Amino acid sequence: MNPQDPLANMHDIIVPTFQADWWPLPFGYWFTASLLLIAIGYTVWRYRRRQQRLQAMRLALQELAALQNDAVNDMNQLVKRVAIHYHGRQAMASLTGQAWMQQLKQWVKPSEHALLTQWHQQQYQATPSAATNHKTLVAKIIQGCSQAKSGVRDAVI
Repeated sequence: MNPQDPLANMHDIIVPTFQADWWPLPFGYWFTASLLLIAIGYTVWRYRRRQQRLQAMRLALQELAALQNDAVNDMNQLVKRVAIHYHGRQAMASLTGQAWMQQLKQWVKPSEHALLTQWHQQQYQATPSAATNHKTLVAKIIQGCSQAKSGVRDAVI
């Protein structure tokens, strides 16, 4: 018995002569790229929609800051316009008195309800007290109104 070298029967490694092309891409890459493009498009769409939605609030806050005096009626009209913009004319335009007050209370914290009632009652007084500045309260109402959920957003301020 002749012991043979077991490595003598082995051949050299053969390197393939063709290269696998990177194109066309496999299905998984196409799927991942499609999902990524859809996600980017959706994110951009949501961002632009949010900016357009908040633009009315920013304009209302600028108009509120531009008011020279603490005129309750002017501020109430401004809040009413913002409410109509964000929640629709049919839901907001007909609200007056106590129904309007209940709606305003939904947009501020419960701790501010007393100040809101005081502000709202001033519009019915012959000479409202100018000592209290209610612009910060009205700004909070505008912000609360713009953040409240509603399906109607087609009116213009």
